[in-house]
Amino acid sequence: MAHKHCFEVLDYTLRDILRSTFLDSLNKPFGGMTMILRGDFHQILLVVSKGRREDIVGTSTKSSYRWQHFEIYLLHKNMHLENGACTSSSAEFAQWILNVRDGKEASDVGEQWIEIPREIMMDRNCNAIQKIIEFTYQDVATKLIDKNSTNSGDDDALYPIEFLNSLKFAGMPNHALRLNNDVPIMLLRNVNQSAGLCNGTRLIVTQLGK
Repeated sequence: MAHKHCFEVLDYTLRDILRSTFLDSLNKPFGGMTMILRGDFHQILLVVSKGRREDIVGTSTKSSYRWQHFEIYLLHKNMHLENGACTSSSAEFAQWILNVRDGKEASDVGEQWIEIPREIMMDRNCNAIQKIIEFTYQDVATKLIDKNSTNSGDDDALYPIEFLNSLKFAGMPNHALRLNNDVPIMLLRNVNQSAGLCNGTRLIVTQLGK
């Protein structure tokens, strides 16, 4: 169900459009056009965020000032059941639907249970659900890592420590530095700007200690 304001805007719009052709349409509901509304107001109420019962009822079409111009017709006969092609179970189901709508049907929790055939059930002790997920979503499969565990897989064996220590990159010191006295070196970070020890400053090793 739409908000009653949408219903009223349609009324204003039709009267404004039709008055250029029919002068008296400005004073007629919906410009004199015949409007047909259908539906079950028990089931199509508008959803109002954090609204109370009166808020929901107040937004319904029935609360509009134009509702007084409508004539209500109720459908009491189920033509599908009267054609003779329906079974007794269908008739009982149709009556059950009406009872649910009118609030006459009691809760069936714990009273009416539908038994699921064993053939379509999965054994909860197997990994059938995970297999179905992996087969269905192959393109989005990924390896998950528990945040409480460490990622210590077999990838460590692919890069031996000796190989990692031998790598050399620009802007990074080597794993092992071999220095001697009178060897020129360069600072790679700001140590003391007031003393001129900044990134890129060239120095000479004068003494090595342990």
